[in-house]
Amino acid sequence: LKSPSNINVNVRIEVSEKKNVLVIPRGAVTFSGAHRYVFVLANGQPGAKTTVKLREINIGSSNSTMFEVVRGLSEGEPIALPDNTTLKDAMRVKTAESE
Repeated sequence: LKSPSNINVNVRIEVSEKKNVLVIPRGAVTFSGAHRYVFVLANGQPGAKTTVKLREINIGSSNSTMFEVVRGLSEGEPIALPDNTTLKDAMRVKTAESE
């Protein structure tokens, strides 16, 4: 099979795959030096007023949109995904309705 000249092709090569791991969006992770943190919601009910608690996590593998969490967060714990807001430990927030 001969390919045409001057053609660009985007290729994604999967080098590894992990199953049954906890992953979170990159946007939920805050960096401070070599430390990684997330803001855990005290009450994750949609539309609820609650507070956020800063918690250190350890990350493993990542891709362009997600981080694997290897320590510091359990499956099902609600975390904040800040938009244009700078969150602070113990800050009061109102959770958004699920889409």
